[in-house]
Amino acid sequence: MPTRCIHHDSCWGSRYVSYYGIHAADTRKANADSYPLVMVAPLHKGAWRRANSIPIYVKDNEVRVRFPMDVAPISCAPGLA
Repeated sequence: MPTRCIHHDSCWGSRYVSYYGIHAADTRKANADSYPLVMVAPLHKGAWRRANSIPIYVKDNEVRVRFPMDVAPISCAPGLA
């Protein structure tokens, strides 16, 4: 299960965020005015009816962001697929 999910809208709950950023805490403490930062923020949320969350996995000081290769309908009425 992902640690967090970047979601397109209405980020309810602690698992969903609208962007995700990381930095090295010791580097930030050493130079608070200038430290490296990595951030993932979608520039376009796409069609809200076909939105995929972007899963983020954090394990053993490694962060993985898994970008979807396509869209998946959130729901689909029978016969409309």
